[in-house]
Amino acid sequence: MGEIDRKQEIIRAAQEIISEKGLKGSTITEIAKHAGVADSIIYHYFKNKEDLLFCAVDDQMKIASKS
Repeated sequence: MGEIDRKQEIIRAAQEIISEKGLKGSTITEIAKHAGVADSIIYHYFKNKEDLLFCAVDDQMKIASKS
C-alpha cells in the first residue's frame, strides 16, 4: 500500500468511526484497527485525533465541491 493510499484509508476509517461514535467516543486505536494499521502509523500522518478529524472533514469538503 502506498503512502497516499494508506493515508486515505486512515481518513476513510476515521470518517466511518467518528460518524458512528462521535469524536469523544472514538479512539486512535479503534481507527487504526479499522484501517488495518498500527496506532503509530496514524501519528506518522497526523498530530492527534483532532488533526485527523480536520483532515477527514477537509477530504469530505473537497469531494462535495467536485459534485
